[in-house]
Amino acid sequence: MLLFITVLTICIISRSEADFFIPCIPLLQKYFVLSPFAVQLSLSLNFIGYCLGGLIAGFLGDKFNHRIIIINSLLIFTASTLLCALTDNYGVLLFARFMQGFSISGPTILSYVVLIETIKFQDQLKRLGLINGSITLIMTMVPTIGIYIGLYANWRFNFLAVFFLSLVALTLSYKSIKTSKKVNSNINILLPFKEYLMLIKSKNLLIFTGALCFIIAPYWVFISMSPVYYVNDMGVPLIEYMWYKNILAIIFGVISLMNGVLVGKFGYKNIFFFSISMCLISISFQFVIVMMKIDEPRIITVSMSILTVGTAFLINFLYANALTTIENHMGKVSVVIHSARLIFTSISLSIVSKIYDGNFFFIGTTLIFMMLTGLLITLYLYSRGYLKGFSV
Repeated sequence: MLLFITVLTICIISRSEADFFIPCIPLLQKYFVLSPFAVQLSLSLNFIGYCLGGLIAGFLGDKFNHRIIIINSLLIFTASTLLCALTDNYGVLLFARFMQGFSISGPTILSYVVLIETIKFQDQLKRLGLINGSITLIMTMVPTIGIYIGLYANWRFNFLAVFFLSLVALTLSYKSIKTSKKVNSNINILLPFKEYLMLIKSKNLLIFTGALCFIIAPYWVFISMSPVYYVNDMGVPLIEYMWYKNILAIIFGVISLMNGVLVGKFGYKNIFFFSISMCLISISFQFVIVMMKIDEPRIITVSMSILTVGTAFLINFLYANALTTIENHMGKVSVVIHSARLIFTSISLSIVSKIYDGNFFFIGTTLIFMMLTGLLITLYLYSRGYLKGFSV
């Protein structure tokens, strides 16, 4: 139980360093007098840092042990978060945001592996659903807290809140994560590149990674752009905006928590195709919104809610399958998936923020394209028999 709480805390920090930050984007934009593109750099650099840090942490975690990597990474993350809170220079803030992503990636990725690496597929899906659902539901409160902190104090206190959470995670990790006997002294500077190259050559892993990238990225592109779109351009009050955002998080959290129950009652196949159907309904809804140039927050939120219903099961299901594509490399497989997802999301977000012109058109067309591509790849995996759950 303590290990579950530790993993939950680490994952909450990984999410909260973004979710505490995102609601304050309008405040940060005004404080530093930034363009939408400039302020989104703070998210993009964070994503890039996450990718690079994950590559290093995943390799070292598989070669040595998870405890050392997790604890030392949390120490760096704590220091970077404090720097974010104290700096008055946007360039320094960007560097600190990069280091936040760089250092939190290892604990996040490896904590998932610590939690599920020794259990069967059915239990992996159940635990992934529990951890993702718990995180998401808890995180519905975090941005709202962040809003009140930003409004009644300032954006620096949002970083201080994450700083204190990181101290809690550091203490829990020290107590609950055991030192493994996995040590490999036969290591050289080229070995990480060789092993990751071997993983990248795996056709199955690349297909699973592609599916996850295209299915997960739409949510993050929308969530990252929505503060600027809803608050700055549609004039939605910040507190009201948080209710729209929380609806999506609650839907995802509840369905993730119920993954095991739903699969047990209806079966993998029925839940799988129900999820696909909900995604297609959402895509059709968004197409109408884009074509009719509808800029109404309630309607757009409904379309995203339908999409969230569809993706909540698909993400956990695909991820559980993807982790087992290559034996004895779960840590590095997790890194490849997370890194590719974040790079893809970062690039997508940068493009959308650059061409964004104050309405839903470019956001909506991007979401439609990515979801259609993700669904096509997922259906290909199904047609080829690559989805393990159907044979369980």
